[in-house]
Amino acid sequence: MSKGGIREGAGRKPRTHVKASNRTVRFTDDEWDIVKFKAVSANKTVSDYIRAMVLVEEEKNS
Repeated sequence: MSKGGIREGAGRKPRTHVKASNRTVRFTDDEWDIVKFKAVSANKTVSDYIRAMVLVEEEKNS
């Protein structure tokens, strides 16, 4: 009976996604309420909503 050694599936799993970095954006309380409302209406998280709006706007201007 052997002990130790490499087992199939052992060890840390490789990362499958790219790590995002935190960025800071400032909103007034009224602006933040609007952003949150629009994100919920779009059935998205606030982060996903802001990201989508910024990237869509960038594509329009390209």
